[in-house]
Parts: sequence; structure tokens; C-alpha cells
Amino acid sequence: MKGRLRNVKITEEAKNFSLISKEKIKDIRIEGDKIYFEEKIFDDLVVEICSGTGDFLTQYAFFNPETLCLGIDYAENAIFRAVKKAYQKQLDNCKFCCNDANAAIDLLKLDCATLVYINFPDPWPKRRHEKRRLVTDKLLYKIYNILKKSGKCIIITDNEWYKDFIDYQLRDIKLYRPYYSQGWFITDNQTFCEQFPFYESGYFKKAISAGATVRFYVLDTQK
Repeated sequence: MKGRLRNVKITEEAKNFSLISKEKIKDIRIEGDKIYFEEKIFDDLVVEICSGTGDFLTQYAFFNPETLCLGIDYAENAIFRAVKKAYQKQLDNCKFCCNDANAAIDLLKLDCATLVYINFPDPWPKRRHEKRRLVTDKLLYKIYNILKKSGKCIIITDNEWYKDFIDYQLRDIKLYRPYYSQGWFITDNQTFCEQFPFYESGYFKKAISAGATVRFYVLDTQK
């Protein structure tokens, strides 16, 4: 686990502003090249799975107001912290949903997302926790369905065991192709940041301070 968070109290006003139910995800629609949600029009939809306490996504939303940002995480206390950040900054383009990623992704429209980030997912290395592992070929297929023709799925991890697990999931997958000529990932965060929007979360800072090697996987669609 990434560590337990103390219970977080947020106002109903903050919940109404940034927290959406799983069913509300169905209201995100695409018409032409625009995204429509809650009577607003956006240029793009970016989804973050494992959004945690919202460090990454609230920064993304702040610097990209024309993008609708959707964060998904199963941990309620983490989601509540994320909701508070979005509300405090009045980011009306940043929404969070407390739910299982597989279930939430199923409710998004086909070909609607420009980017899907999976940021520092829990590895769950023990066999008894196998069903909790997130980055499986099953989820990657679902993500492929919601990505636009030029969309990308980006997976970021510093966990050595999970790196091998992700490599195994990608071994026989046919829907994606590596974005980089050298393979599925790079470890140079400066190069990655020059190519894709990236904002440092607490997990990323912790990994760097510990001297861990962070992998940036970029899966390119073949639509």
C-alpha cells in the first residue's frame, strides 16, 4: 500500500464542485473534436488512474484549463484530499471519482480521451493480492477503447517488481505499439517531460529522493 491517510473531512460544497459519481461519468460526451460535460466545452479529455491525493491532476488542470481532467482512485480519503485541492483552486475542469478503475473506464465513451495516465499504481506483489493488480492486459484493452486515434496510455512506476510485471503484460499485446524507438519506456524524466505534460506528485518526489529509477511507459495506439 502507498500508506494510509487519516480521515479527511470536506464540505458538501467541495464535493458538489469536484466529486462525481460513477454514473455521472456517462455524461462526458464527445461531439466532433470537442468534449462536453456539465454545460461546458473542452478541447481534450485527460484521465488519471491512481490519481491519489490529486497532486498531479490538479496541476494539470491548472495549467491546461481547456482540458477536462478526470481522476479515478478507489481510496476515499485520497480522493477527498484531491477534491479539496481542486475546490480550493476553483478548478472547474478537474473532477474526481472514487471507484474501481475497470468499472469507471467502462462508462466512458469510445475514442474520447487524448491521454490516460496511470501514475505509480500499487504493485500488490503478493500472490494473494493478484486480483488487485491494476496494470493488466484487461485494463489496457479497456483503455485502448476510450483513447482517440492519436491517444497515448502512459504508465509511470518506480517499483522494480511491478516493472517486470508490466513488461510481461505488454509482451503479447497487439493493440499498442511502443512510442519510443528503443522500446516501451524511457527512464529520462527530462526527455519525457519535453514530450508529454508531467507534474510532480508526492510519489514522484519520494521516488527521486530515494534514488529510485522511474520508468515512463508510453503506449501508442494503432488505430
